[in-house]
Amino acid sequence: MKICLNCLQSKGGGKNDKDHTRLKQYKILETKQAEAQKYNDNTEFLKASQIKVTFSDVSDDKIERTIELILRTNQLNFTKKRIDNTKLKSLLKNQNYENKLINVSDKYGDYGICGYYCLNKKNKTLEHFIFSCRIMNLKVEQFIYAKLNFPKIKIVEPVSTQLNNYERPDFINKDYNLKTKNNKKIKTKVLLLGNCDMQSISHYATGTANNIEVDFYVDINPETHMQIRYDSVWKMKNALSLSDKQKDSLIKTHKWICAKSFENRAFKDNYDILAFSVLNDYMVPTYQDKLSHIILTPTTSYKYNIFTAPVDIILKLFKENNIINFSKSDVLKMQRNLINERFMTEKEFEKNLNWLVEHVHKPIIFLNGPEVLRPNDDVACYKRFVKYNKILDKFVNTHENCFLVDVRKYVKEPSDTTDVVTHYHRETYIKLAEDLLTIINNNHNKVKYLLKIKLMKLKLAGYIKNISKLRKKICQFRFGHKEKYLILFGKTIFKADK
Repeated sequence: MKICLNCLQSKGGGKNDKDHTRLKQYKILETKQAEAQKYNDNTEFLKASQIKVTFSDVSDDKIERTIELILRTNQLNFTKKRIDNTKLKSLLKNQNYENKLINVSDKYGDYGICGYYCLNKKNKTLEHFIFSCRIMNLKVEQFIYAKLNFPKIKIVEPVSTQLNNYERPDFINKDYNLKTKNNKKIKTKVLLLGNCDMQSISHYATGTANNIEVDFYVDINPETHMQIRYDSVWKMKNALSLSDKQKDSLIKTHKWICAKSFENRAFKDNYDILAFSVLNDYMVPTYQDKLSHIILTPTTSYKYNIFTAPVDIILKLFKENNIINFSKSDVLKMQRNLINERFMTEKEFEKNLNWLVEHVHKPIIFLNGPEVLRPNDDVACYKRFVKYNKILDKFVNTHENCFLVDVRKYVKEPSDTTDVVTHYHRETYIKLAEDLLTIINNNHNKVKYLLKIKLMKLKLAGYIKNISKLRKKICQFRFGHKEKYLILFGKTIFKADK
């Protein structure tokens, strides 16, 4: 019997147990699957697993992890209300709300902070009810819902499991006053830019034994509550190359764009390696701003194309996803100011890869896409995946500071995917995380060396550029009627009579 089993959550506010890493959860998963084969009924296996749920307050050191759950969780996010730190802190201070973080463990291991709920105690309504997909099929969400006595909740589809008003899983024990241990200091920092693929890998790629810290990076538009992702080369190019004037113009014209849309940690120096998923560039079409013709990509993806679908459908979709401050006229304006919907060409994709390497002065580990054609899937999308993967293969093979985590090793058949072709089984994400860490560990010295050489080349190029400027300026003379001056860098350093 094959079941979905949970694993340790991402670092966030929960502290890792010093004896366990995300990779060790792979061994736990294997053990649990082997044990599950001994049972004819999944519930009997869950009862034997000794699942324990613990509750803790949202303390200051756990706010970051809570926001991470709110912004990044989708499959088991029943309420899908995206809020920022300010709104969360307001909820925590309000005595009318009960806020709890949920930790999950069983006899196989401790999986850290896996959920968060916010209950309005006055009207018995769940404002937030969120769980990591790591606890899927463990009935933890139903256990919590029953423990809260089945409060009112407005469920925003899609969700991967359904709640009911009668089931009370009696095999889950509870425990309070959770105590956690601090992480050790970590050495290698990896910035993850991607969609669901990188988000899931991030849950398994951090561990103290591996000396790895991962940062899966998304944000939220404070005005509209739209999610902002940074996993597109076009977005990265705009963040770096557009002038402030151009950015301001786009923000004023397009309500789905804000100042945060042009922020990107890929150009900062507070990490060592970039892990970059190309799925956004494979799947999401580009548009052009009608006035400036600047290339833009959607801030997130929906089941409808928000730039071409009927306005009523878009407004309904926004409401379902708790996106606010969009009127009918706003949607029409958004659609009216975008032109030339299309996917990037193969040449553009290759050019963007070169640009990325030239401007991100870090080693890059790419994550590609699957080459699986499922019934009723878009054939054009499948062919695009095949073409772009081929380009990426060649690119990685010809750039010594680039590496590849290959999804195709594990996703070979439609059965290897879940609801969509780019969503995989939990075991696959663990293997992909394992491959990511293997690349980092096997190439640790090489990565550091390549980074050092690249920085030396950049410094040398800067010195040559400055010397060229010096040669021009040091020879500048200005002649007056009775005097002459030697001007160096705009300052008079020599003055003599004619």
